[in-house]
Amino acid sequence: MAFSIWKKTTDAKPAEPKGPVREWVDAIVFAVLAATLIRWATFEAYTEDMHPPDLRMNYIKRCIGVAGDEIVINNRQVSVNGKPADNPPQMQYKYFVIGTDVLNEETFTQRGIQEPMAAQGGYVIDCTPAVAEELKQLPFVRSIGLALPDSAGVADPRIFPNNADANTTQPLVAPRVVVNWNKDNYGPIRIPKKGDVVQLTAANTPIYLKVILRYEDNPGVTYTPADGLLHNPDGSPLTQYTIRQNYYWMMGDNRHNSEDSRFWGFVPEEQIVGKAVFIWMSSNPHPEQGGSSIRWNRLFSVIH
Repeated sequence: MAFSIWKKTTDAKPAEPKGPVREWVDAIVFAVLAATLIRWATFEAYTEDMHPPDLRMNYIKRCIGVAGDEIVINNRQVSVNGKPADNPPQMQYKYFVIGTDVLNEETFTQRGIQEPMAAQGGYVIDCTPAVAEELKQLPFVRSIGLALPDSAGVADPRIFPNNADANTTQPLVAPRVVVNWNKDNYGPIRIPKKGDVVQLTAANTPIYLKVILRYEDNPGVTYTPADGLLHNPDGSPLTQYTIRQNYYWMMGDNRHNSEDSRFWGFVPEEQIVGKAVFIWMSSNPHPEQGGSSIRWNRLFSVIH
């Protein structure tokens, strides 16, 4: 009995060349698979003991300031080195909308507003000022305004440096109010730059605590709540420190629904992975409120 394992054929048609659309789809599929495998191999394999917890969390944020810049937020407007920063077109705030019975979730969905939340006879939404103005003109909208804006001078204990060691599973210091800043009114604060020589005091130690104890290698240096100072291994106060790398200031475009540098402080240069180009997956964190578990309208959209 004869078996034919492999036989070369001579009448097979040559493969047709791929069109541009097919090549684009193949490239997207490859990029998604590669990104998933790289993330699994380089991030998920590490345990908390091998890296600080904040290194295991990926964020996509806009770089607002670089090393040496001074950041100020005045009534939600960001300024860098004394000049108002350009506001991204898609920048959003949280609004509270009250309307008649005609106002419903479909009104918001038609305008690209995700996950409206019913509350106190109205809706809490995240949208751009332009969309808020459009809603204001609708005959069945009675009122719309910022939802719980923060006034100047009102301290938020969640804000950095009030929460000096935020975004860590085992904070080295408990939150305490050291500045009267909040998410809408913040600063001034200077972003550390490599080579900066900082004179440390109890007043500014919360600003540099995470830099010295988390991001830069300083074995034996400790923080003492009793005097609010950092101490050298021999117990003497650490009164001067030279910054060893550059840091950056990141903020999300959804200014009232974003974990960013206002809450966890400076981002060290070594933790910046790269520039986000497009969204390949977007899930709905609250599918129980209605809608699909995947936000299809955001898939493969370009990030500006």
